Amino acid sequence: MARGDVRWCAHPRLHRGEILSSWLHRYAWCNGLSGHSFARHVFGEQPVWTRDIDRSADGGLLSCASAILGEPLSRLRGATIRRYEGRAFASCTTNGWLPWLAPVGVYHRTRRHHGSAFCAQCLQERACARLHWRMAWNVHCSRHEVALQDACPRCDAPFVFHRISLAVHGRLACPVCGHNFANYVRSAPVPMRARALQLALTAACQRGCRVLDGETISALEYVGGIRWLLGGLYGKSTWCGIADALPPRLRGGVPCRAPSRLPFEYWRIHERAKALALLATAVEDWPARLLAACRRGPVYQARFGRLERAPDWVVRTLAQVR
Repeated sequence: MARGDVRWCAHPRLHRGEILSSWLHRYAWCNGLSGHSFARHVFGEQPVWTRDIDRSADGGLLSCASAILGEPLSRLRGATIRRYEGRAFASCTTNGWLPWLAPVGVYHRTRRHHGSAFCAQCLQERACARLHWRMAWNVHCSRHEVALQDACPRCDAPFVFHRISLAVHGRLACPVCGHNFANYVRSAPVPMRARALQLALTAACQRGCRVLDGETISALEYVGGIRWLLGGLYGKSTWCGIADALPPRLRGGVPCRAPSRLPFEYWRIHERAKALALLATAVEDWPARLLAACRRGPVYQARFGRLERAPDWVVRTLAQVR
């Protein structure tokens, strides 16, 4: 049978906020096909499940999906990581490190990193994966006021929606241990300051800009600047970081050492929440508290890297740091 000649029994629509791979997985299940067979019928020999398809999907693949599956091309484009292009990062590359994108670590058909978060209560309401769960600043579900999770609560396997069986309504079984991802398991709450910073970053991406200290800056400048400051949050070797220089009463018991030498995007979600809380504390009352912390540390300008690559609003402040 030629590619695209299949007569589909069901035509599930792309939900608002749903990520591309989730919709493709649901489409396959609704038509009684495995993900692999479905991809062969729709895309031929193009690799789908052996790639981070939400990041690597190009115009040709999306046009093919739109023509064969009947979903508007503009909506499919909005279901990929490229939706954040020009907002969270300048351009969306298909591989390698990307600011703010939590990596999934594709290895053949498995996932080695915990880059896909989820909210069990959101999954109870609608069994699909959301696009914003892939962004590393999202650590809290503002709809249900609970912490997001990045792994099976029972076996710690990464959350990979396209490997979950949808055969039984309301049951999203972990492919490793069988735990139902839609069953909420209580976890430690996300610090309030981390939630506030998450909301600020999300709002900037949605609006395309942010007002900071009376100045309107683009979302790319604001989000990129926050990521730049994260680079100086923790100490390195004998250099102090911002976290070391904050008074203990402001740290709130949060450790001031990085959990890993890997970039922030690779950290587990609870560690990212702690880091966001510390940074939110430092940038509160911008720029007075940050400058005071740098003087107290002392935190040197060199700890933040080469300033010529930083956004102007960050450069103007860090220029006052020795």
